[in-house]
Amino acid sequence: MCNEKLTHFYEHKYLVAYDIRKSKRLQRMFKRLKDFGMPIQKSVFECLLSGKQVEDMWKMVQYTIDDTEDWVVLFRLNQPHNEAIRHIGYYDPQHLHKDDVIFI
Repeated sequence: MCNEKLTHFYEHKYLVAYDIRKSKRLQRMFKRLKDFGMPIQKSVFECLLSGKQVEDMWKMVQYTIDDTEDWVVLFRLNQPHNEAIRHIGYYDPQHLHKDDVIFI
């Protein structure tokens, strides 16, 4: 996970995708993310956020999930956007099982 703080003052567009294993946490995550953006698919949100809002959202994510079972990834859609800027949880794109399918 990238630990550096995002210090920009302008808003940027982000994509948040997550896989939450327990229904209660899944519902809680969905409800809380609606404060930061708009759902565009199941478990995928589009958000227009400043650096402080990203930090606030990421703190909420850390308190909401169980990082031994769940994962959340944050992509910045504005330039540069060639990789995830943050992720938390057990998700590792280099070690996906052959039966895993992830749509973004």
